[in-house]
Amino acid sequence: MENKKFDDILGRNFYCRAEPEQFPCPAESGDYSYNADRGSYKCNFCLSVVKWDVHDDRELFDEEEDADSGPMNEDADFTPEGENIQADFSRDFDLRIDREDSILELVERLETIDQPLAVSINRNVRQIIDIMRSLENANHSAFRIGLDINPKAIAINSHIVGTIPNRNTLTKLKLRPETVYAKIRILKTVLTPGKDDRVKREFLAIGKLIGMEESLALAALEEFERYKPMSGVIIPYARHTAWLFVMGEKYGFRITQKDLIGLSNSPRNATRAAIKDFREFVSNLNNANITPEIHDLSRVNEVE
Repeated sequence: MENKKFDDILGRNFYCRAEPEQFPCPAESGDYSYNADRGSYKCNFCLSVVKWDVHDDRELFDEEEDADSGPMNEDADFTPEGENIQADFSRDFDLRIDREDSILELVERLETIDQPLAVSINRNVRQIIDIMRSLENANHSAFRIGLDINPKAIAINSHIVGTIPNRNTLTKLKLRPETVYAKIRILKTVLTPGKDDRVKREFLAIGKLIGMEESLALAALEEFERYKPMSGVIIPYARHTAWLFVMGEKYGFRITQKDLIGLSNSPRNATRAAIKDFREFVSNLNNANITPEIHDLSRVNEVE
């Protein structure tokens, strides 16, 4: 028995030796009692717990096989929900990291060739990558994935800062100056069409050829400058013709693609491809609740 913890008639810390411990313990020979509620085994002599029931928690989570489910194909691929979204995100993230590494390597090379250009590109790395990925996602032929990153990066930076890179600098980087300059011209028409008066004149000329009112052609140009729609078509005339056709569908101006191409003399394959790209672009705007302005054709005619 354990010693007394409190004062009583026997005194504090009294040990009772009237019943000496037995050896071996009677519980070893089966002299114990089982408490089913607690799962304990208690010695009948000293009342000490000598054993507890031990349960394997894993049994609680073992699922019985469904006899109707058929055999499991362990070689089958399982695609969790959201895996495709994660894959797309991972792909874009990897491409951005790859482009950032390449641009930073370009900056290091430029430090000994053209330090002002190196500083400029380094300052605009994030914006350069954003524009580059946007053009790559649009599958623009001059900026598609697989082309050398350095000419694309230099051209985009030149478009951002509004300066033309030095020809000697490009030559020392072993880049063709004509390739970079061509990309800069393309960026001007794709990203900032409003700054080029030739774009306005071309919209109006195409509109006149296909019989579209000048006010509608200008409205289409306004939407073109506002949303800067992307297309994989590199020919500006085909892109402008296609955008007028797609916006004409919105405005209520009707013309077939065959007549559009015949009257405007726009390249057939390029124009059809651009129409497909722009229809998808407008659909995405609608899904994002950003709808191009609706122009009432009858109202336009009244004003005119």
